[in-house]
Amino acid sequence: MKTSKSNSPLLAAMCSTIYNNKHYYSTNANIITLFNKYVDKTNVFSWNSIIAELARSGDSVEALRAFSSMRKFSLKPNRSTFPCAIKSCSALCDLVSGKQSHQQALVFGYDSDLFVSSALIDMYSKCGQLKDARTMFDGITLRNVVSWTSMITGYVQNDSPHEALLLFKELLVEESVNKEEEEVYIDAVAMVSILSACSHVSAKNTTAGVHGFAIKRGLDWRFKCWEYFD
Repeated sequence: MKTSKSNSPLLAAMCSTIYNNKHYYSTNANIITLFNKYVDKTNVFSWNSIIAELARSGDSVEALRAFSSMRKFSLKPNRSTFPCAIKSCSALCDLVSGKQSHQQALVFGYDSDLFVSSALIDMYSKCGQLKDARTMFDGITLRNVVSWTSMITGYVQNDSPHEALLLFKELLVEESVNKEEEEVYIDAVAMVSILSACSHVSAKNTTAGVHGFAIKRGLDWRFKCWEYFD
């Protein structure tokens, strides 16, 4: 096989093909081997592809190693680099690496990016740092449904269902004020977290109200709402 340099689309296709192959090339170790042998490592988009693929496949340790290796090439990360690296920190509950990624996002000016900040909210929440997660959330000027859902889910994961429901009420106000903004429109993913919060509080009226809201929005078919009435 002739050695050649690869651009990002080609790398993405290569990673996808290799990862879904059930034979020799199906392991992440072999993906990394092929990446090291055939891909232009001076291209940040190539690194983004391999970091994203490793994170997607659940190999968080290797994803963070790839992120570290990319920085050793003195390449500047972009807005697509950090969410996957931070997601890997979340999966490992690695607060130290998460804070380092946060610091680098701050240095390169991406900490205010919605996808980066939402990933940081998720990371701090999974690491049990709700105060830091809320600080990130409060610092977002224009929130979307992902950032709202990340914070609500963080409260649920850390046994703070009442705070999750209070935040849901704030989200309803935000949505009513910005009716034309689809970015803050409550979706099924958000509803799952909200209903999970309902299942942890003794407030049937609240649960019934949330259930009614889900029905009104046509979201109740996506999950078994009745499970939260036990």
